[in-house]
Amino acid sequence: MENSSAKAVRSFMATVVVGTLICELVTVLVFAVIGRFELGVIWGALWGTAVMVIYYLMFALAITKAASGDPESAKKRSIGAYSRRMLVLLVLMGLGLFLSTRYGILNWIPMLLAVFFPRIAIGLRQGISDVKKMFTEEGGKGE
Repeated sequence: MENSSAKAVRSFMATVVVGTLICELVTVLVFAVIGRFELGVIWGALWGTAVMVIYYLMFALAITKAASGDPESAKKRSIGAYSRRMLVLLVLMGLGLFLSTRYGILNWIPMLLAVFFPRIAIGLRQGISDVKKMFTEEGGKGE
């Protein structure tokens, strides 16, 4: 992987990891405030975060690999990578739900909420980047 691709993957993954952890921390705090906190909430949050980090790492690596090849094979690789990512997501979340219902180790709510948190983090990062760009462009025009 090229240096610029590795840098882009690291930046993307930092957004996913930090954003998901912050959102999960808020979830745990909500559980504490409403009086439903237990150790399973933390385990569920950690399980969900780990699954989503694996999912988005597979995504970032697949996109990087597809971008470096010819367009026709890239399309086929992308479809195969998507299928593998979805299978990994279903198996790991299914295992988490099994552990949650059968043994009560995990709380399933923070685990499943983790599916949405990386998208929120990525959207916020994009929005902040757009606002920064807008103010940077306006600052340059006024001079």
